[in-house]
Amino acid sequence: MNEENNNKYSNIYWAGVCGICATIIGLGIGRFAFVPLIPAMVSHDWYSEALTGYLGSSTLLGYLIGGITAHRLSEKFGSANTIKLSMVIITIVYFGCFNPFTYPWFVFCRLWAGIAGAWLTIIAPGYIFYRTAPEYKARVSGAIFSGIGLGVVVSGYIVPHLLDISLSSAWIGLGSAALFFTLLSWRFWVPLKQLNNGSAHQQVKEAYTLANSPHKKMVVMLLAAYALDAVGFLAHTIYWVNFIVQDLNMSFMDGGFYWVMFGVGAIIGPYLTGYLGDKVGLERVLIGAFVCKSIAVFLPLYSTNTWALMLSSLFVGGLTSGVVSLVSAVTLDVVGRAHHKQVWGWMTISFATTQAIMGYGIVFIFTQTMDFYLLFKVCGCCLIVSTLLAWKINSEMRLQHSVDNTNE
Repeated sequence: MNEENNNKYSNIYWAGVCGICATIIGLGIGRFAFVPLIPAMVSHDWYSEALTGYLGSSTLLGYLIGGITAHRLSEKFGSANTIKLSMVIITIVYFGCFNPFTYPWFVFCRLWAGIAGAWLTIIAPGYIFYRTAPEYKARVSGAIFSGIGLGVVVSGYIVPHLLDISLSSAWIGLGSAALFFTLLSWRFWVPLKQLNNGSAHQQVKEAYTLANSPHKKMVVMLLAAYALDAVGFLAHTIYWVNFIVQDLNMSFMDGGFYWVMFGVGAIIGPYLTGYLGDKVGLERVLIGAFVCKSIAVFLPLYSTNTWALMLSSLFVGGLTSGVVSLVSAVTLDVVGRAHHKQVWGWMTISFATTQAIMGYGIVFIFTQTMDFYLLFKVCGCCLIVSTLLAWKINSEMRLQHSVDNTNE
């Protein structure tokens, strides 16, 4: 019995490690590693501030395209094969940007980084949930999404140090990191049919529809809250390092340090929210997460002292990955394992659509005003609305639980 339990925990830990690899590559490197590269590309005269900002927005557009196509692609080619393909794409596009080639090529690469990042974000958690026991959902979800922060820490460490050699070295270093995590987890991504001796994995084939869902209201509110959260941290994930380097006249090393703090927060966030979710309830923790995140986004408006920048970096970073983990787990609670991948795909599409539109909007606002503080105001207000929606979701879940208990 002890050996069986040890094997179970071993499998859970290995699944968590491979989930971390997926989000390190998909979001930590695929998307967020571009943030510290933005001021470097400007200072090295690769592209202007406006053009690099639009490159960041191209990643968001790719994330939207990936969100729309992820479910169908994984159904056609299998989750494991799609995950492997995504990892390879992100590795290639980073190696492909080692030189200041034409601007359309960089747009193409950032677009594909976003597409593949979305595929990993949607498909990998569902795949891992199927391979682990449901009682470990909060723990496994926390492990998976802590990879976002680890990827940010990797990029925050690699980029400033390799910039001393050249900007090309920074791109190659990030590509090498993506390659390492791809190879580390490669053997884990086995088609589910092979794990079940050639039989189809047990799951409901009937598509989930909102019209016939008893939880329609909660799903819609969760979609809206998550979409607004996508806007809530745009100022940090596009312009945070640029704000520190350009507006506050600090060095690239300082910018890298605060970006590493963002990553440290993003590592801790999913574990902390997962632990609290098990203790006091996922929906309640989601409310608290939105409240704290909105305060952290507004914080630079009141102070740019070291302590304020560190707190803003840590809390926005921690609650960026923490909210992703919480929303994924709440989605699992609402619709169940059989429909998680599909509805989580909707959540990601909602998130990505809002972020793609507002990503270009944020860049446009900044290029017109050159005012970083206005961006923090816009993003913080969106998070206040997310907080109100999360409070309503919590009320609906409590009502649903009391109805279920009465029926029993």
